[in-house]
This record gives sequence, structure tokens and C-alpha cells, in this order.
Amino acid sequence: MMQKYIKLFSLSAFLMLSVQSFAWEEMDNGLSGKVHVVTENFDQIDVNKADAKTFATLPGIGLKKAQAIVHYREAHGEFTDIEQLTKVKGISDKLLLKIKQKVAVY
Repeated sequence: MMQKYIKLFSLSAFLMLSVQSFAWEEMDNGLSGKVHVVTENFDQIDVNKADAKTFATLPGIGLKKAQAIVHYREAHGEFTDIEQLTKVKGISDKLLLKIKQKVAVY
């Protein structure tokens, strides 16, 4: 009879610890995912929200090109992908390659 209780207790303890470790794994994954998103967004400029002053911080983009980007966005609507920046006067394919990692469309 005592062995039956020991087996039952062992099984219960195993099940409880399994569920608890699974829950901790879920929490860790959720937390690291949130941290990843924050660091990814921190380094990139949203081309649909940035002002000319922000664009001017990019390499190869002076205030004049930055203002051209903002004017283009106001005239044609939000960008749907980064390659559309080449439609702005002064933004070449070469310049786009230079800034591509620093800008994003959100």
C-alpha cells in the first residue's frame, strides 16, 4: 500500500514540475521576443513617420534630399517598400544600398 502512495506522489510531483518548467519556457521565449523587437526598431528610421531632420542623419542624405523625401511622401502617400525611395529625386540605387539597413517601412 505504501508503494502505491509513493508511486502516486512521484507521478504527481513529476507532472507538476513538467507543467511548471513548460510555463517558464513560454515566459522566457516571450520576453526575449519583446527585447528583440525593441532593439531592431531602435536602429531603423520609419520612412513613413520620419521628418526631414531625422532623414538628414542618414549617410549621404543632406537636408535638401531629406526634405525631398518628406515632400514625395506627402504628395504620393506612404511608402510601401524601401525601394520606392529611389523615386525621390537624388536617391540613387547606390545611395539606397548605403542606407537600406537604417530605414524601414512599418
